[in-house]
Amino acid sequence: MNVLFRSATVTIQDWCCRGADRNAEEAAQGHVVAVTRRGAYLRQIGRDRVFADSGTAVFCEPGQPYRVSHPVQGGDLCTLFVLPPEGVRQLVGRHVPADAAQATPTFLASHAAIDCRTFLLHRVARDAAIVGEDPLVVEETALGFVERALQAADPTEGAAAARVVPLRTARDYAERVRAIVAPRFRERLSLVEIAHEDTP
Repeated sequence: MNVLFRSATVTIQDWCCRGADRNAEEAAQGHVVAVTRRGAYLRQIGRDRVFADSGTAVFCEPGQPYRVSHPVQGGDLCTLFVLPPEGVRQLVGRHVPADAAQATPTFLASHAAIDCRTFLLHRVARDAAIVGEDPLVVEETALGFVERALQAADPTEGAAAARVVPLRTARDYAERVRAIVAPRFRERLSLVEIAHEDTP
């Protein structure tokens, strides 16, 4: 495993599996959204089986036991987006407001089919992390990818957006962020720093 980027909101890692199936039970170390860049694998949690290729985002929760096998030879290369519990709570809460209050946040599903645009967004985030792009760019792109993956996992995708009543309009948010960033435009800001500044 190779860590490409780490911040308070998201960690991006490269994962390489050579495809040697041990059939051993493994457990996720955190809240992870995994995307396969090359190859494929089969993940099994109890009776739930997911064939993960580049068209699938796989969600893992801390301590969740699973087994992996490789129906296609050659192993797999994946990008992992590791999120803090509070980040998962906020992102999932945008789709299912009742889940925002859960003590232990959980994802909406075990996996989601993602479209080409979502897959490319994950690549943009990974590439930005590799070249050392501004942390704010990496965070925004990575969290944008996670948001799209969660949207794809939400069976009530359209209805969920209609249920959520925004506290402020998008224009108000944009104006507040501009006011925070403008005097500090030469600094390498993170989303957490901007959020702290924006908190009343």
